[in-house]
Amino acid sequence: RLDIADMQKQVNYFLQLGPLFECAYVQNSLWANVHLEVRKFDDILLILTCVIDPDIQKRLHKLLKEEINIHSITLEELIGLDLLPKKDRILQENRIAVQERHSRELFDKITEVWSLQLFSLTKKNDVWLLVDEDNIISLIEDSIMNLNFIKSSKFIGPIKKEVEVWDVTLCQMLATVKTWYVFQKKWSELEAIFSSIEMRHELSAIFRDFRVVDKNFQDFSNKYLSQRNVNVKTIATSPGILETFQSHIVHLERVSRLLDDYLENKRSTFGRLYFLSREELLQVICNPTDTSVLQPFLPKLFGSVQQLQ
Repeated sequence: RLDIADMQKQVNYFLQLGPLFECAYVQNSLWANVHLEVRKFDDILLILTCVIDPDIQKRLHKLLKEEINIHSITLEELIGLDLLPKKDRILQENRIAVQERHSRELFDKITEVWSLQLFSLTKKNDVWLLVDEDNIISLIEDSIMNLNFIKSSKFIGPIKKEVEVWDVTLCQMLATVKTWYVFQKKWSELEAIFSSIEMRHELSAIFRDFRVVDKNFQDFSNKYLSQRNVNVKTIATSPGILETFQSHIVHLERVSRLLDDYLENKRSTFGRLYFLSREELLQVICNPTDTSVLQPFLPKLFGSVQQLQ
């Protein structure tokens, strides 16, 4: 087996001796011939370094019109191939192979991240919710940026189709996680409102609309998230997940509008109720006989009233 590093070390040693011998033996042509052969061998070593690169084997096969078995070829056989006239072309092919390998390594890092990345989840009322979703979104956006860098390279030929597939995959993941987060936020707000029995009774018709989405979300949570070790890519690219969350958001927005219409109707009967937020007004409406609920909001409703006996 050839030790190219050691051979290169010896060649460099003789090349460094060149100027000394040229000065000492000005009239001797022997050293000039030796120096010429050493330089020639230095080029051969450079070519050999390229040849042993596994990423250039196929390219060399096309270039040389014959296959080189680098594991069994001898130095003599390699020199006999007369590769020096093809030196520039071999070096060019090697540069391309190195750049392609670099692109492949960057791409593999992206795919490796998403083969391991899990969702962070927390449980609330038998439903699993996303935690630290901003970090997941940031990671996806970073991967998209890195993938765009790879796409801009002219050395992605061998992985072009894989890159195109992952381009679509990452965009779908980003859209799904963002939509999921928007849905989760809207669901949490409405779930907090309908968490009390009084609220469900007072707003029974609106609650029934909310319950449709709530039940579907619970089913989704039990089906996909109950194992805890939930891979981001697996879930975020599952067929229909994005469309389901989009549909649920539309449904929750309708529920929210119905709730606002209900509250607007209450406010129109007593203008001072406009001083209360949605959550505050709902507390008052759903506890009409409990004065302790009303007490904290008296200063907002009546500026000079602090407490009722």
